[in-house]
Amino acid sequence: MMDRHSPPPTRLLAVLMAAGLLLSGCSEVQSFPVQESEKPVKILQVPQNHNALSHRFSAQIEAGDRAQLAFRVPGQINAINVRMGEPVTQGAILATLDPTDYLIAVEARQAEYQLARVRLARTEQLFAQQLTSEDQRDRAQTELTVAQARLDQAKTDLAYTQLVAPFDGAVSLTHKRAHEVAGANEPVLNLQGDQALDIAFNLPGQYARLLSDAQPVQFSVRFAHHPGLQLPARYKESDAQPDRDTNSFRVILSVERPDNINLLPGMAAEVEASLPTDDRPLWFLPSEAIVARDGQRVTVWQVDEDDRLVPLDLILNSQGAVVSGADAGTRLVAAGAQELKAGQKVRHWVREGGL
Repeated sequence: MMDRHSPPPTRLLAVLMAAGLLLSGCSEVQSFPVQESEKPVKILQVPQNHNALSHRFSAQIEAGDRAQLAFRVPGQINAINVRMGEPVTQGAILATLDPTDYLIAVEARQAEYQLARVRLARTEQLFAQQLTSEDQRDRAQTELTVAQARLDQAKTDLAYTQLVAPFDGAVSLTHKRAHEVAGANEPVLNLQGDQALDIAFNLPGQYARLLSDAQPVQFSVRFAHHPGLQLPARYKESDAQPDRDTNSFRVILSVERPDNINLLPGMAAEVEASLPTDDRPLWFLPSEAIVARDGQRVTVWQVDEDDRLVPLDLILNSQGAVVSGADAGTRLVAAGAQELKAGQKVRHWVREGGL
């Protein structure tokens, strides 16, 4: 028989469940950090005696194509259509002059030309009727020729009221503003090309042999703001005589601007000049070590001091041997490179010996 003062079963069950929830809410939830797994990879080291004998020189990026643009006729600037740093395409109208005076000149020269044509036609008729001399006919012909030349010059001057981009690039500096008066050949804009970059550096006199056609030297460039990036470079030009103060030659190399990488004139760079030697063996990369290939430039994975992967560019010669890009002792991933990613933690995989 149930005591009438005891709580009903449903109420007792609710109390017990509430107490259980209260106790579980007070207990602390313990979490354990997930340890990052290390990917086992096969690692190789750049050999000490591979055939690339290299020298390095401090350099600076310059614009490959650059021009200081100006109107070829004087006038008041009507509009400047671009701003500093804005990209432009070849043929784009960058600035214009007020064309009023030049339009009037074209109309005047056009009227003179029409009058000269009428005069010549009349003179030809009179000459055919033997009512005028040959000298008068020649004079009328000369007046028409002069009128044609003046009309062509007026049209050319009118076209010069538009400043047109001679190549693709970006505006690096503006010298004038709208409504200002610009003289003929007075600088208005500076334009820099965006397809190729020049790399300028001073080559000390003792290394002048690198500029000889008989030396199969290969140039590559590294960039301070983009560690791991190395681009092959082509020799462009150099001074014929060394500088008297520094006894060095100013050398200009050319590199193609890579996509999606911001390389600007004025940035610091480093030129590596590699000269193969016959007394050192060639060194070739395993095919599975290459992540990407772009001509003579290949990308591989370098294992840094923290055992993490960093992309590194190497330069190959025509035979496929490595000529520059990595110092002796640098650790590289030797296999399975395309299955890895930047920043990944790795460890050296060693084949276990069997019995």
